[in-house]
Amino acid sequence: GHYDSELRSIIAQYDLPTAFPQACLEQARQAAQSFDPDAAVNRADLTDELIITIDPPDAKDFDDAISLRKDRDGNWRLGVHIADVSHFIPMNSPLDIEAKKRGNSVYLPLKVLPMLPEVLSNGICSLQPQQKRFTKTVYIVYDEEGNVLGTEFDNSVIRSSARLTYQEADKILKGHAAGFPGEVVALLKDMETLARAIERRRQKNGMLHLDLPETELVFDQAGRVVDAVPADTSYPHTIIEMFMVEADEAVAGLLDRFGVPFMRRIHPAPDAFTTKNLARFVKLCGLKVPRHLDRTAIQDLLEAVRGTSAEYAVNMHVLRSMQRAEYSPLHIGHFALASTHYCHFTSPIRRYADLTVHRLLNCYIEGRLNKIGLEEVLPESELIEIGKHITFTEQRAEDAENELKTVLILQMLSKRIGEELQCVVSGLTNFGVFVQCTKFGIEGLIEPGDLGMDEWKYDQRAQAVVGRWSGQSVHLGQPMKVRIAAVNVPSRQLFLTPSEPLVTSRPGRLRFKNDRKPKTRRKKAK
Repeated sequence: GHYDSELRSIIAQYDLPTAFPQACLEQARQAAQSFDPDAAVNRADLTDELIITIDPPDAKDFDDAISLRKDRDGNWRLGVHIADVSHFIPMNSPLDIEAKKRGNSVYLPLKVLPMLPEVLSNGICSLQPQQKRFTKTVYIVYDEEGNVLGTEFDNSVIRSSARLTYQEADKILKGHAAGFPGEVVALLKDMETLARAIERRRQKNGMLHLDLPETELVFDQAGRVVDAVPADTSYPHTIIEMFMVEADEAVAGLLDRFGVPFMRRIHPAPDAFTTKNLARFVKLCGLKVPRHLDRTAIQDLLEAVRGTSAEYAVNMHVLRSMQRAEYSPLHIGHFALASTHYCHFTSPIRRYADLTVHRLLNCYIEGRLNKIGLEEVLPESELIEIGKHITFTEQRAEDAENELKTVLILQMLSKRIGEELQCVVSGLTNFGVFVQCTKFGIEGLIEPGDLGMDEWKYDQRAQAVVGRWSGQSVHLGQPMKVRIAAVNVPSRQLFLTPSEPLVTSRPGRLRFKNDRKPKTRRKKAK
């Protein structure tokens, strides 16, 4: 069908990996066959502890599970239990080499291209309910304010008590807990209490949170997009995000103390040029601009526009001013998370970076991290190369997902010519105005001639497209109702026209090209 051919063309265009080599499938099958959860050696037995997973409804690869209780001193003891993928994948084995090449799983609409064969990713590595699974556990002890008092690391075996979706967890937290075990309900409420304390502490330390609407596509049976709905952003997403970031940070802090090179997740601060552009835009929005647009200033800015008409535009601009996060052993820190030690550890089923970190953590748990000449400790030069490659595969996955989404949305919109869309101006050029559709997250172009009867020019200083005669201007972040004029799926183009032209008639006297305005002496700009 339609969807299948689009999927095939995206896979080909981005050179995405599909079938696994025979040696990998064989290795995965053998690992699955020989897995005996009852033969756990040197593992803490946590199978009687209350441990749950929270994931999207369609997920099958459960990387992470959570436990939480108060200890004797009345402090929180958070357990983050992560699938022990490195136990099944020896270094430099066929699966390890293939996983490194793939870099990560690719999540396309209706299709997952996994980093590991499904017998591992959806099978013995996945923390399924009521199944004994091998895990690496990070314990973090917190006081009431969500400050870290201590950490412990262990190899473990768990049995997840319940698999909840984010929507179910949200329902429970909002008081609709009928049909769920009382202990699970109590655990979730405690998780929320702790996550809010951690979130408050992290925000105080400068963590940035961008509010940009994400959309989820709605498909019919034939794999055609029929609608888009706002993605679920309920609080359980934040709970899991906070716990994962804390565990990631705990592991990075540990590896830092040992001074071994490891794969960090780094996010450089924005450079001076983009910060200057952001400041100019903020000023045009009529907001106060501090001398230094540092993290705190950006936080205040995002807070100031929350709930206002400028919110979307400002959030979009802040996002654009950010550099991309990447994988590298260089100790640069993570700007958006306001974190000095950070790495990825919590998703080893779907990210290779996490697998390399797991191997180092394993050396620590086995008491050998301070030994010289460990094969798990890769030289910095090698980590730099792997980091470049997996940063590339991550970007490739994101681009492929976005492009397939765009194609599927354009196909739907091509049947809706003339319909109205609510948009926000997202880009300005001399050849027209780009607007982003709030509902579908897709960009379209309004050509200058369609803006209204005028001569339109892009004025970079004012960050606006201005009509020469009317003085009307279109600026970034401006909301605009538009109609679908034309769709070109092969070239991924969407052409739009404003529902109401901005200028309906030419102002009085027409000037001609050679009709120069009198030259006035302008002071040179300093």
